[in-house]
Order: sequence, then structure tokens, then C-alpha cells
Amino acid sequence: MRLKGILILFLTVFVFHLREAQAFNFTAVAGAPWSTAAVDPVNGFSTSSHYLSYGGGALFGFKMAQKLQMELGVLYLSRGYDRNFPDGTATEYTFTTLQLPLVLKFQVFPALWLGFGGYFSHGIGTVQSYPVNGASSVTNTPYSFSTFGADDYGPMVSLSLKFSLVPYVSLLVDGRYLLGLANVSQSSNGSIYFRDAQLLAGIMFGM
Repeated sequence: MRLKGILILFLTVFVFHLREAQAFNFTAVAGAPWSTAAVDPVNGFSTSSHYLSYGGGALFGFKMAQKLQMELGVLYLSRGYDRNFPDGTATEYTFTTLQLPLVLKFQVFPALWLGFGGYFSHGIGTVQSYPVNGASSVTNTPYSFSTFGADDYGPMVSLSLKFSLVPYVSLLVDGRYLLGLANVSQSSNGSIYFRDAQLLAGIMFGM
């Protein structure tokens, strides 16, 4: 029910603003997310965690006014964190996700855009974990009510640069910060909230 409600909200906002669009653009992007997790420590676990990954996807922009744009993204990105244990060992957890960010962007300067919005993220497949300093075997944990939650959502901010290359083709560089509000830990052993910094870069087609 939560997943359905969030998707309906995203689509409602998007379709409402789409009716007012004056121009359209499409951007194919590659992404390098730097993921951290706010982990509530239990059993002596350390809260120090980080994860650098990569991915990609597409951004669909709709110009609402001369300096205002609504943008919907479809991104395939990984998130994760390292959990450190008192004995000096560490385990890395990887969440492969499909993310739907919805951002309202304002043009601050000719090449600089500032955006505010929200995102929805859904985990795909299983959560993979393996020892950082040890055996290379990978453990696959399915999403369930007793392990990890697949869905996350929260607010986000964006700061992007757009450089025109030729008419109707531009280079886009977009830095983002995502504040996860959903506890993705479904067990009784603490909580896990994602905090992500993302760097997206790609080629934009259109105005």
C-alpha cells in the first residue's frame, strides 16, 4: 500500500505539471553515487559506513517557464554501506535500486540550476553482502519483513551545470544529495537510513 501511494503521488505531480510544459528535453546520464548509512548501532557495531558505486539512467525535463523546469528521472544505481565489527572485520552491503527522482529546477545563472524535490527508490533482486577483508564469497539476502525493506523515499536537493555544445545539445553535470526517510532495516537489530551524494553527468537533447 505504501509503494502504491508513493507512485500515485509522483505520477499525479508529474502529470499535473506536464500539462503546463512549454518545451521538452531528454538526458542520458551516467552516475557515481556516494552512499552512506545512518546506522543505529547494536551489539557493538560501528556507525562508520560508506559505499562508492556507479550506474546510469535517463532524465526527462519539461520547461514550465523561462527559468523553471520540472524533471523526472529513471535511474539504475547501487546504494550500500560498510558495517564495522569490534573484532576489526567489516562487511559491505550492496542494494541495487531503481530510483525515481522528481525535481523542480530554477535557473540561477545562465549555466547554473538549483533544484528541490523528492525521490522514491525500490530495491531490485537481493541485498548482497561480503567480508571486506576476508573471504570473497557473496551472501544474497532477499528483501522481506525480517531482513531489509526494498522501498525508500525522501527529499533531495540538486545543483547542476548545463553547457551548450551545439544547438539543442548540451553537457549536463548534476550534483545531488538524498536524505532517506525510510528505515530499510526490517529486523529488530537497529535501524538503517540512507544518506546519498550523487554525481550525474550526461548529454542533454532539447531545450
